[in-house]
Amino acid sequence: MTERDLAQELVEDPKRFIELLSWHMATVTRRLRRREQRDNAFAYVAGHLVSSAPKVSLRGLGRLLAVNEDQSANRFESLQHFMAHSTWDPLTVVEGNARLVLSELDAFRWRARQTHDRWFLVADTEHGSVSLGWSRLDNQDVAESLIELVERARRWTQTAPPLVIDLCYRSVAADRARLHSAGLTYLVAVHGRESAGAATVGNRHLVPEEVARIVDTQRAKKGVLKQGPFYAIRLSSMASSERPEWFLIYDGESTGPEADPRWTRQYWWSNLPAAFSQRQLASLLPDEREQFESDAAQLELFVYDGRSVRGIEHNWALGAAASGFLTLVRAGRPREPAAAIWLRAA
Repeated sequence: MTERDLAQELVEDPKRFIELLSWHMATVTRRLRRREQRDNAFAYVAGHLVSSAPKVSLRGLGRLLAVNEDQSANRFESLQHFMAHSTWDPLTVVEGNARLVLSELDAFRWRARQTHDRWFLVADTEHGSVSLGWSRLDNQDVAESLIELVERARRWTQTAPPLVIDLCYRSVAADRARLHSAGLTYLVAVHGRESAGAATVGNRHLVPEEVARIVDTQRAKKGVLKQGPFYAIRLSSMASSERPEWFLIYDGESTGPEADPRWTRQYWWSNLPAAFSQRQLASLLPDEREQFESDAAQLELFVYDGRSVRGIEHNWALGAAASGFLTLVRAGRPREPAAAIWLRAA
């Protein structure tokens, strides 16, 4: 069931929906200083979830949440200021949501995705993904920015499961060494023909595709693990000449003739302990299509019609709060919400 389908199912019982959402939003927005800000956050999330349309403008929300034209105009102006101009920190909402959801659900991995100017971090649970925020790169070192983002999330959750970093990150061996030195356990995707992902085999440095060809001919030998389309072997890499790491191959071709050629073969380096089983390693590698859909649900659950960076980040934060709410509902929590906080007129 998609996020939007679950929301529409919830609103069929308006009283229960309001009680559950009120409890959630009161918790995740408690650090917003003004009551009007907390009310607008609740109204923004509730209005989007109540609407069956994939995109709702702020003016449309004003009409949806009002009982007459005057109230509609007032509600629109209040939401417009709250989203585009108010100086509340969106990461306080993201933090409140992460603390709440991850106090109830265990995350089995964190995933980091890099865009041209930001890192985004999410925690994956059995019932859905939870946003752990973002950090701007600006002129900051790429690896250092990621380390700071993860350290901030650690302070929120007091945990740090394995970190999975996809191919959007142009990994270099030195950066993986820095992640290891920072105490992070990681699985980093690397390109098949790039020296940054090279392994040391004997006296040679082989790029991932070359290593994979050797593995293909030695699958039955000791030291090579097999779990469905996943293969794993302990090797030294350019980032870990003195400590072997896991070199993992996802061979999509072995899943059948209908496998999407874009996902046929992926390569990963991981500093997870040697004691990790093949099943544990395989379970941490994300399905790329599933991952994309999860990220889209986190960042685009609500489509924001403004253009300001502040408004976009406010929208991301409230979308994360809504997604966290639906994740808890999917998991059967909260069981006993607080008394309802009803929508208030602007």
